[in-house]
Amino acid sequence: MIYITFFVTAILSSFIFPWQYTAMLTIIASWRYPLAALAVGIEFDILYMIPYGRFFPIGTITGGITTTGMFFIKYVIKRYVRNV
Repeated sequence: MIYITFFVTAILSSFIFPWQYTAMLTIIASWRYPLAALAVGIEFDILYMIPYGRFFPIGTITGGITTTGMFFIKYVIKRYVRNV
C-alpha cells in the first residue's frame, strides 16, 4: 500500500516539486514497481518538452536506465540474497 502511495506521489511530484524530489520518489517507487521510473521519465519529457526546439528525451532515457537497473537489482536480491 505504501508503494502505491509513493508511485502516485512520484507521478504528481513532477507538477509540484523540483526534479531532485521527483527522482528520489521515483527511485523509492521503483523498488517495488520498476516500470514506475520509465512512466515518470516519459511524463517528465511530455510535461517539459520545448516546442520548436531540439528534443532530446533525457527523462525517458534516464527512466529506462533506472528501470533496467531496478530489474537487475531485484533479480540479484531475489536470486542471491532473499525473497523480495
